[in-house]
Amino acid sequence: MFTHEVLGRHQVNYFECESCASLQTEKPHWLDEAYAIPGVHVDVGQAARVVQTWVRLCFLLETIGFDKQRECIDYGGSAGLLTRLMRDSGFEYLAYDAYDDSKYANYFKVDRLESVSPGLVTAFEVFEHFPQPAESIGELFAIKPDLIVFSTVFYEGQGPDWEYLVPYCGQHIFFYREQALRAFGERHGYALRRSRDFWLMIRETSRYLAAFDANHNAAIDAAFVGELFLRVGHGTEQTLQDYSYAKDRFIRELGAVWGPIPKPKSLFRRLFGLA
Repeated sequence: MFTHEVLGRHQVNYFECESCASLQTEKPHWLDEAYAIPGVHVDVGQAARVVQTWVRLCFLLETIGFDKQRECIDYGGSAGLLTRLMRDSGFEYLAYDAYDDSKYANYFKVDRLESVSPGLVTAFEVFEHFPQPAESIGELFAIKPDLIVFSTVFYEGQGPDWEYLVPYCGQHIFFYREQALRAFGERHGYALRRSRDFWLMIRETSRYLAAFDANHNAAIDAAFVGELFLRVGHGTEQTLQDYSYAKDRFIRELGAVWGPIPKPKSLFRRLFGLA
């Protein structure tokens, strides 16, 4: 379809599939270079997007009655900020990212997908990074979550000036046609749906499919946003449990290096006015 200079040094061809009409780069041999560059660079909206996603995701899950006791995975969770916020909101969230140490959730992450059986997988701005999307998305279907909630921008024949290509960063390499992803999901028993804010793959046998279809037009109001911020702003019971676990684990890890360390008093409770 066209050629772009990727990472300022690689002349890369972009191809449209004759079968599914999605757009893909040539084999992305530059990915190690692209992910070796530290920082978020041009993605200055990352922090704001995580906060917005947190609010909207909590509203969606609470609207459809998602079971908070079910394990959830934030696939490609980057620094782990969404995982931390979702845990503070009472959800059993864990981060997974092959390229990031998930510093906000480094005690609350998984290293292998096959070790979990989550009710929910989230993958925000991730699918367009897959060099082998059928294989990578197939791995998500294989762990059989009830819901896969994701964001990406669909390809509709845009040309070389399409901003979503971001060739100077080199990480966006596959761009889906909506009908292609819908058909792929159906072959694995998942229905593609669109909420106000996200795309969802919902397992066709899940009770959440009917719940979503009945409530997908629900809109967030200011009362929900304010209540959510107040709920997590002073430390929830989940936050306290995580603090206790993290403190004990951190002390054990320090002790393994430096010898036994006395346990500190619960400064966390005093800081949040809970002592």
